[in-house]
Amino acid sequence: MGRKMTISVQGDLVDIIEPLRSRGHRVITNHEVSKDTSVFILSNVDEDWEEIKSLEWMDFGNNQYILTINASKIATDEILDVIDRLASKDIEIIEKPARVKISVEESLVELRELLKSNGYEVISSYKVDPDVSAIIFSGVDEIWETIDTYQMREYGDAKYVLTMNASNMTSEEILKTLNRLYGEQS
Repeated sequence: MGRKMTISVQGDLVDIIEPLRSRGHRVITNHEVSKDTSVFILSNVDEDWEEIKSLEWMDFGNNQYILTINASKIATDEILDVIDRLASKDIEIIEKPARVKISVEESLVELRELLKSNGYEVISSYKVDPDVSAIIFSGVDEIWETIDTYQMREYGDAKYVLTMNASNMTSEEILKTLNRLYGEQS
């Protein structure tokens, strides 16, 4: 069911590895991240990783943002739920011609037009609903102050939503990341 992803998982997370494989995902356990990797799951957090949140989009070089999950801060069933939600996005697109819905701050006119011209359904930032796959904003206020580039966040009825800070990325970088996660919409 859903899109099959390449997921890098720390080898000791056996209770996550087998369920991911049974869902048809390609699971690698050598701690490597390739251009095909969509998710990186770790549990033994050392000083290099101690600041990582439970779910966080991280840049692994060349603006390749990968959902990084800290299994020491989030339960296995919640991790599997996040993976299932990411994987199911493309299935919905294939089964019905619905486009991926993105909530974009109104002031980001150029980005809104770029996403529309690439097939995304763009809605106003104040109209977030459970079908929204990503929220894109610029600037920082008390609600969004911890988001530098990307992060999965709980938001209303939509449990985990990709939340992106356009202040620190170009429109093309945002489009590339969305296309990698949700498939090209055009």
